[in-house]
Amino acid sequence: NSNPNQTLTPNPNPNPNPNPKTLPDPNQNTNPNSNPNQTLTPTGPGPNPKPGARARPRPQSAAGPHMAQHWAAFVRRRLQEDPGLQTLNLYGKNIGDAGAEALARELRHAPSLQLLALARNGIGNAGAEALARELRHAPSLKTLDLTGNSIGAAGAEALARELRHVPSLQRLFLGGNHIGNAGAEALARELRHAPSLQSLQLIGNSIGAAGAEALARELRHVPSLQRLFLDGNDIGAAGAEALARELRNAPSLLTLILHFNNMGDAGAEALARELRHAPSLQTLVLARNGIGVAGAEALARELRHAPSLQELFLGENDIGDAGAEALARELRHAPKVNILIS
Repeated sequence: NSNPNQTLTPNPNPNPNPNPKTLPDPNQNTNPNSNPNQTLTPTGPGPNPKPGARARPRPQSAAGPHMAQHWAAFVRRRLQEDPGLQTLNLYGKNIGDAGAEALARELRHAPSLQLLALARNGIGNAGAEALARELRHAPSLKTLDLTGNSIGAAGAEALARELRHVPSLQRLFLGGNHIGNAGAEALARELRHAPSLQSLQLIGNSIGAAGAEALARELRHVPSLQRLFLDGNDIGAAGAEALARELRNAPSLLTLILHFNNMGDAGAEALARELRHAPSLQTLVLARNGIGVAGAEALARELRHAPSLQELFLGENDIGDAGAEALARELRHAPKVNILIS
């Protein structure tokens, strides 16, 4: 191997997101600080989601008018203390739909808000729709984190329709909800109206091939997209193939996370064929996908043609000794690539 620092190693950590130093850990709590440019780590549906499984439902809040008033007063107080408020993090407060609706009405008084984190709050479609209606009054918003709520397709569609009114939005985290194919398709239709979007996180949302195909078709219209998280869904080989076909039209894509998606050898082979057309792709995560020797060999053959690839994660597949040997043979032709195989 021409690079003494290059590795083809078993993974000592079975976490499905194998490199927490370089990849957002979907199981880590959101912890934004006052720096609006901070990389906000998305919060996922919990450890080791099964492909296609619906995320664990979040308890719906019993908040009535009293609690709604409480959250509205809380936000007003924060704005009085800091009229230029940039970060509002209400992780795990169980504010529910009523609290989300009350909070949403206050957004028009927060024109400087850049980061709104409402992960794990029992927010359903009604709360998401209320937030969506008010997004146009948050012109500076860069990060919206609604991870681990109970938002379905209707809530995702409402949010999608408003993307065009938040041109500054860079990071949208909807992992661990229930948006399904319909929600993914609605988001896909509106992605072209999110010109600044850099990171889209849809972990564990019961998205199948149809949703993945819809998202894939729109990649060419989101030239700023750098990170796409679709792990813990069930896109299968067809979804992987659709994404593969569009990699050449995603010139800025740096990270593609697809573990737990049942793509098998066919999906891995389709992605392998397109690696040469993904000029910016640095990290590809395909762990736990039922990939065997054929998929590993296909990926191995294309490593030398992946101009920017640095990390390939194939842990907990079925590549066997033959697949590992094929990958090892090709490492000499891809000195920048590190591969994690178990």
